Amino acid sequence: MKIKKFTISLILLLALVLPTTAYAQDTTNNDIEYLEDGSFFMTKLSESNGFLRSSKSATKSVTYYDSTGIAQWNFSLTGTFTYNNSTSSATGSSARVTIYKSSWSTTSKSASYSSNKATGTVKVSKTTLGGTTTIPKTLTITCSKTGTIS
Repeated sequence: MKIKKFTISLILLLALVLPTTAYAQDTTNNDIEYLEDGSFFMTKLSESNGFLRSSKSATKSVTYYDSTGIAQWNFSLTGTFTYNNSTSSATGSSARVTIYKSSWSTTSKSASYSSNKATGTVKVSKTTLGGTTTIPKTLTITCSKTGTIS
């Protein structure tokens, strides 16, 4: 009987102590930015809850499309954050580039975090007979003290 009570007590204790994990993706923002030549950027922001109730992970992803609507490359920034209703902090960042059309190449890529913000920068280039085209893009993710991602 003591073992049974101990087991039940242990299960209840673990249920209260261990963090709840929730990974439901929530797409919070979609944005399209058109350029003069008819090409465009499509940006998406998604977030998920972290291992701790007061932590979040968010990914902002931008895809560059040519003027015919064909995806050329994608740049994604992921930031991790903690918050507690009085302050928030960025705890990490990473950046990834995916090239869909082989005529493009990554010139530079970086990711950093500071305060409550994660920032990523990329330069992607394409060389043709007419010369080299370089497209820079910077993405930023911010977490408020209440856990709102923007």
